[in-house]
Amino acid sequence: MHPQADEARSAHEARNWARTLELLDGQETLSATELLMRADSLYWTGEFDRALESYERAHAEYIADGDTAGAGLIAALLAYFALRREAFTVARSWVGQAQKLLADSPETLGTAWLKLLGVGMALFQEGDIETALSRCDDAVTFAQEIGSPSSQSVAMSFKGLAMIQTGDWKQGLALMDESMIVSMTGADDLRMTSDVYCNIISACRNLGDYVRAGEWTEEAERWMRSNSVNGYTGACQVHRAELKLYHGSWAEAEAESRRACAELERFRIHDYLGSAHTCIGETRRRMGDLEAAEREFQEAYSRGHDGQPGRSLLMMEQGDVEGALTSIKSAALRRDRDSEDKGWRGPSRARLLPALVEIALAADDVELAASAADELQELAETFDSAVWRAQATACQGAVNLSRDELDEAIELLESARRQYQKLDLPYEMATAQMLLGRAKAESGDPTEARLDYAAARDVMTKLGATSQVSRANELLGNESTELAPSSRVTMTFMFTDIVKS
Repeated sequence: MHPQADEARSAHEARNWARTLELLDGQETLSATELLMRADSLYWTGEFDRALESYERAHAEYIADGDTAGAGLIAALLAYFALRREAFTVARSWVGQAQKLLADSPETLGTAWLKLLGVGMALFQEGDIETALSRCDDAVTFAQEIGSPSSQSVAMSFKGLAMIQTGDWKQGLALMDESMIVSMTGADDLRMTSDVYCNIISACRNLGDYVRAGEWTEEAERWMRSNSVNGYTGACQVHRAELKLYHGSWAEAEAESRRACAELERFRIHDYLGSAHTCIGETRRRMGDLEAAEREFQEAYSRGHDGQPGRSLLMMEQGDVEGALTSIKSAALRRDRDSEDKGWRGPSRARLLPALVEIALAADDVELAASAADELQELAETFDSAVWRAQATACQGAVNLSRDELDEAIELLESARRQYQKLDLPYEMATAQMLLGRAKAESGDPTEARLDYAAARDVMTKLGATSQVSRANELLGNESTELAPSSRVTMTFMFTDIVKS
């Protein structure tokens, strides 16, 4: 080791990545341990290609030193990186290498990584839930035996995801909550803790539990700051960007999504790029920048993401209502076909149903809209989702409004407005209030209608929703309120479809 080795080790243990690199870069020779410290520092500062090179050099150095346990751990880690970028042949090769190296030293963290890789492949690549559950229990037991809270927490997190896919979502989420506590209070590997967070935030948003998602995001960001981790490889940034979009921080949501795109490219995690562009597209659509939204949805589509339901809503706003209806119905059918397990089918459809209601009403297919609203209400109760419950209430109110059932519409839309306000979803609250104003106008109460239009306009102005502000001004400028009954207000709460994490 070189003279500054002890200082470099101290900097690495303190998660001072910049200082670690400063001490190690430029040295002619580095030990296996120093190469590993350098690789970690490069990884957590976002220099993935250089990190990979350093991990590979560390692996070779461990081999040269005869340290098979150290070399096996690095091989397992390189297999993980290959899996994340869907280089499956490379991943299997590194797994085989790790298995050989760790055969004589099984009680190590490298073996824990191998067990987790086996769970991940069964769960995400093969879709073998029964095998995944069995491997999870083995991985948890092994992690406890070797005293690795981080690998234990990942195994628990994977088991929670598998349980959700069998339909046992309550116990699955509870286990994932526990996995976060285990990981954050006893982290011995930063990557594993970050993976646990990414898994739980993905599960929460897929199941419509945005309160839980927001709470864990606050905890995870506090933990990341305390460990000098500036976010995590793009995928989790997409989830955080979505939450910011829903809570009205649109500029931050777009900036976070664009940073995620850059990191996803850098870390070669291409399966999430479509989700990131979809989030940008939805942000632009809500702002009224339809051309930019169309570009982002097209980019998402080219990256393998269907961009739904935002892409169908955009088509409707561009005037192609029939095309939008065909598009959203096709997306719903794909959710049926692609979501064979009972754990994800309902939530996957729930993210499309509000758009289906709105587009069906725009196409004068009231019966289809009513059926979709009823299905959403059932899913909201089944999965105990406050967000879906608010959406279902708004959708039912819109259906009642289209049927001229004005008293029922006013009651439901007022309830939806209150629910959205409690959930801190300003765009959804304002759109529900615009519909509420229309219902009051049609019921013969123009004074109350104008109050609702003005309140909605104020919120939309703060958000930067230019097209909705213009619509509200148009309605407020119409003294007779004859325009109100024929108005159409976007009411959909958009969620992208990120199931794997």
